[in-house]
Amino acid sequence: MLTLSKSDFKLGLDCPTKLYYKKRGYASKLGEDGYLQFLAEGGYLIGAVATLVEPAGRDVAAEVRRMGPGTSREVTERALELTRSLLEERRVTLYEPAFLVGRRLVRVDVLVKDGNDIDLIEVKSKSQDGANLEWKESVWGEYLDDLAYQTLVVRTALPGFAVRPWLMTPDKSVRAEMDNLTSHFRLREHEGDGSFRDVEVEFTGGPELAEAIRRSGLLRRWDVERRIEERLPQVAAEAAALEAWLGTDPLTHPRTPISKDCFRCEYDHATEALPANGFRECWGELARPERHVRQLYKVGMIGGRTRPNVCDWIDDGLVDQDDLREEDLWNASGTLTDTARRALIQIQHTRALTEWMDEKMLARHLESWAYPLHFIDFEASASPLPYHRGMRPYQTVVFQWSCHTVPGPGAEPVHKEFLNTEAVMPARDFLLSLREAMGDHGTPLMWSSYENTQLRSLLEWVQRQEPETEADLLDWLDGLVTVRKNGKVMKAGRLVDQHALVPKAWFHPKMGGRTSLKVCLPAALEASASPRIDRWLGADGLLDPVTGERPEDPYKLLPDLLPGVAQDGDPEEQPAVDVSITDGVEAMRAYQDMVYGRHMHDAAWKARTTEALRRYCRLDTLAQVIVWEHWRTRLGLQP
Repeated sequence: MLTLSKSDFKLGLDCPTKLYYKKRGYASKLGEDGYLQFLAEGGYLIGAVATLVEPAGRDVAAEVRRMGPGTSREVTERALELTRSLLEERRVTLYEPAFLVGRRLVRVDVLVKDGNDIDLIEVKSKSQDGANLEWKESVWGEYLDDLAYQTLVVRTALPGFAVRPWLMTPDKSVRAEMDNLTSHFRLREHEGDGSFRDVEVEFTGGPELAEAIRRSGLLRRWDVERRIEERLPQVAAEAAALEAWLGTDPLTHPRTPISKDCFRCEYDHATEALPANGFRECWGELARPERHVRQLYKVGMIGGRTRPNVCDWIDDGLVDQDDLREEDLWNASGTLTDTARRALIQIQHTRALTEWMDEKMLARHLESWAYPLHFIDFEASASPLPYHRGMRPYQTVVFQWSCHTVPGPGAEPVHKEFLNTEAVMPARDFLLSLREAMGDHGTPLMWSSYENTQLRSLLEWVQRQEPETEADLLDWLDGLVTVRKNGKVMKAGRLVDQHALVPKAWFHPKMGGRTSLKVCLPAALEASASPRIDRWLGADGLLDPVTGERPEDPYKLLPDLLPGVAQDGDPEEQPAVDVSITDGVEAMRAYQDMVYGRHMHDAAWKARTTEALRRYCRLDTLAQVIVWEHWRTRLGLQP
């Protein structure tokens, strides 16, 4: 029997066709998205904290797991039977009890029963602000729908009980009063039949720490009953429609009308084992163009946010970039916005296979940059459970910087770096070492505003938590950062955003509709003839190992992290893994694992992780230098 879980319900609300593809077993790229996996692991962590906040409960999922392996259907039946049995007790707290009504199946995060009163608690890792409580529909709507669906099912399953819905989330207005909380939780993934992810999180701290976490207020219940009651009629109607559709045999394709929302569909994916591509099935011939309009720069903003032009293009079957005219990109006033102008440049120069530069703009900016030039990149990690005393949920630990400095005209770049490897808040050491590397002069260059955001966060931290910090260090830091309010610059700092020039002044066909460093580096490598670039890549071991020439993408040459080393326990009994660090999400996960996670006491793992993190961050700043070198040589500026 096809069931409607709470995740199915959410997916069906988003797009019924996606739910169809899920039930038919189509390939999805969600399982391969490192950032979503990172968020999911945060969700499991907060779920474990919830069992400390609502203690002395029976873990239905864990008890079913101990009954032995089984199919998804068998595991569900065991959970339903155990839930029914445990609810016979007058007072009981249950973790992940299961309820089935018709085809509607839910597993509740936490259920607290006291006589005929039941608190149904949905635990989310998304944070709320207890000092400024808001329930904006655009932010919380999907979470409230999720809880409303569970409330509907449990009230139907237990008609003689008063079921009251609650949300439980981290409260970002609360600061932790203890250090290294995340190191007291261990995530383990169990093998199942592949239909769902079976994850268990073990709390390794003692009763005193559990009580401290419970009292801290870091995880808090929110009374949302009124909001749930308001949503129930609509949710009931939507659930009934989805349930009736799941009962059709064979399951009918919903044929959801195609739209720009399809561009982010997780079923635009296929594997050798699962070759059917959901996006292509929905779009048919309109999915075929090689230069599809969905690849355009910020296509959802061309013509306006409310109804961008792409909506009309789709209605008219106009989905090939080569079929677009300039006027197709105009807004309602008959003009091209900066976004549309960038998309037009992309169309024209992709068709012609040519590079484009606004040479005057680029030259003006490059000539204004005073030496030394400091190309900087940071890595940071955040957790719903604060890492250190004084931190709030999701407050970042900025743990690494890389800096390539070009001291003067014609000089070779000099590299310096910092990486924290211990379970401490490294803010002051991070800043002191960065200042020593950069000094007080020259032009600090970042790629996007990320570094500015992290430096502002560090400034706030040291002012609040480390009052002994030297005044001149604070002045130096304050002079770096730019402060904006509602999009307006309130205070300009020394930091220069190199990336901000890309949408305005540079395009290469390799970049497509993106402007990240990961696409700009291959573009610069293909376009630039500067021999200095080959020398720099060679010095870092980043030339093609077969040809000895420039690689198309140096990030693909970064080595695996600890190939052949087991994840946990006895290496004779555990499968080996190959992990590499080639993007910021992988860096976050690697750092969290190395400093707070399962490998925090593994010297070999820490050594290899350290090396991998250093090489990744070093390549990021070298990439910035290479892009600058390409611009400089193309413009004929003096080295």
